[in-house]
Amino acid sequence: AQPSYWERLHELAMPVLLLAGSADVKFTALARAMRDGIADVTLRIIDGAGHATHLEEPDAFSEAVAGFLTQSFIAAEAEGRSGRDGHATTDNSFN
Repeated sequence: AQPSYWERLHELAMPVLLLAGSADVKFTALARAMRDGIADVTLRIIDGAGHATHLEEPDAFSEAVAGFLTQSFIAAEAEGRSGRDGHATTDNSFN
């Protein structure tokens, strides 16, 4: 069995995007619970989607991911955390 990392969620020091479909009651509840343990978190519940948000509501999924990545990149730029190639960089590991 895979070990649980719930008690380590607070160690995540990078922006985190949690996505769940509104019809997926189990994973929506898990995402909300995870949100409470992560400092820099964005939670998006995709209306009309179940477990496979990327297949069931691809436009909403793409919008959520693109918006999150754009905001994360802008924040990294503002904080001087972007690499020479323009990609945001972090020095965080979760192992």
